[in-house]
Amino acid sequence: LLRKLYERMDATHAAAAFVRSDAPGVFHACCAVYSPRAIYVVRQSLATRELRMQCALARLPVARLTPTADEVRQLSNVNTPDQLAGVRMIASRL
Repeated sequence: LLRKLYERMDATHAAAAFVRSDAPGVFHACCAVYSPRAIYVVRQSLATRELRMQCALARLPVARLTPTADEVRQLSNVNTPDQLAGVRMIASRL
């Protein structure tokens, strides 16, 4: 995953992140690649108590990647059997 993100980075983007399959406007912010340019926006977000990386990503030029079915499974946070069933359902639609 990280190799794919890194390969998408270029001079026009401050970050590369996968878009969540279950929420198209939301990123997998913890599994992302950030350029040093992103630090200014991240610091600004922290200073204004916007503690979610989603807030910073909303203000950055982001290379958006759509995950494959296998990548959806890899990116999923699964803690319960119901969450696992949900991930399998989303992956089966891709």
